Amino acid sequence: MPRLAILFLPVLLFAAPQPKGAPPPTEEFWRRILRIAGISRTPGTMKGELDAEAGQVWTFRMKSRTVSQLTVAGGYHSPVYTPSGNAVVALHGFDLVQFPVIEPDPAVLFSLPDVAKLLGFAQNDARHLLALFSGDRVGLIDITTHQVEWLTYDANGPDKNLVDSLKQWERQYGAVSLFVKDNGSGRFRDVYLRAEGREDNLTRCEDVSCGQPSLSQDGTRVAFIRDLRKEP
Repeated sequence: MPRLAILFLPVLLFAAPQPKGAPPPTEEFWRRILRIAGISRTPGTMKGELDAEAGQVWTFRMKSRTVSQLTVAGGYHSPVYTPSGNAVVALHGFDLVQFPVIEPDPAVLFSLPDVAKLLGFAQNDARHLLALFSGDRVGLIDITTHQVEWLTYDANGPDKNLVDSLKQWERQYGAVSLFVKDNGSGRFRDVYLRAEGREDNLTRCEDVSCGQPSLSQDGTRVAFIRDLRKEP
């Protein structure tokens, strides 16, 4: 598979809120935010789907087509890879937890009130992590200082469509996309990869659901959540 990259040009603030009738966001504004979030197409007006079940963190290796379990305990959600691909950061409640891909040993980095979803690190920048917070707030977390740079936007214009899109679990990286859908059982969901017009079930979780996928910056691994609940 060709090496995939998510480009990011530094930006700390969205455009300030605009009055009704103001021009739409500039192409530069959307391009920067979309690429750090792992979405490479302009979003429509679909409603976001931020809520998702917490569970264990697993990874899928593209080359060997094998899965590995990173956490024994559940309760995690929205995992993302660090830029090096050597570790995953996920939420456990309001805690940001990091664990190496090899010999995982979870370590709580710090807690942030009302954090709802991790979106991804800036390209080759392990310090800044984009996240969604309650109340449709968007922030850039500084992993070193634990401070959040709040990103303001026009909640009554096209910017709101972008924020709603960030709630979605489908992630598109150039010509490749990751998404979640029913695996044909009518009860359980899996993570699929779509490329060159074909869909491939990566997780094959069988009697539980898997979701919340995120691709490593080098395109070789997918982190996802495996639901611990089993239906009778």
